[in-house]
Amino acid sequence: MKTVVSMGVHILDILGRHVSEIPPGQNIALLDEIRITAAGTAAGTSVDMAKLGCKVIAVGAVGDDEMGNILLGIMNRYGIDTSHMKRKKGTQTSGTMLPIRPNGERPGLHVMGTNAIFSFEDVPQDLVRSADFVHVGGFSLMPKFDGEDTVKTLKLAREGKAITTMDILGIKQDKMAEKILPAMPYLDYFMPNLEEAQMITGLSDLDELCDYFLEAGAKNVVLKMGERGSLIKNQAGASFESSCI
Repeated sequence: MKTVVSMGVHILDILGRHVSEIPPGQNIALLDEIRITAAGTAAGTSVDMAKLGCKVIAVGAVGDDEMGNILLGIMNRYGIDTSHMKRKKGTQTSGTMLPIRPNGERPGLHVMGTNAIFSFEDVPQDLVRSADFVHVGGFSLMPKFDGEDTVKTLKLAREGKAITTMDILGIKQDKMAEKILPAMPYLDYFMPNLEEAQMITGLSDLDELCDYFLEAGAKNVVLKMGERGSLIKNQAGASFESSCI
């Protein structure tokens, strides 16, 4: 069984549906459903990979709080190894409240929490070197880890045999390209969505968007385009689109 290390953003999501408006004052709106899920582009990926039968090891940070207990408990129930998750005292577990609108839109109310203090010091280096796959999920929402720490981690993965993947969370910030491009030479698959890629590059043409990251060193770019599916392009110039059905 292949070992997947899924590293980065871990969030406890509280989802309510359907929310048309926030009640005024202290009034109450009745919802159809409220759910709590393990989310974020590391924790969510861990759950998906565990469902597919992979051996998944989570690497990240949660608080020494009840939210952290719940998040780890959810992941453990899926069979995910959370022994390398760091418990941070004095900082709460990252969380998001998502009032889901009837049309499916998901505005988020987010606390960065422990994702903001996750760093290379929290990375189990021997584990990263020995993994079959290393996924970094949530670049741009981990201010201490984004940039140099990400590159150091991906270099460790390359010292071993790991296939490396990375996605990002589209939070607009200064010098995005300057922070993210140094990671490209160490990535087998870079997987931004269309809006995130445009945010980083300022480009709009799909092929030019992919080429921007390929020329920086990524082996493959997977450009996620929502209902349009994905465009996948590699350094040899081969590309194909997958459609959402």
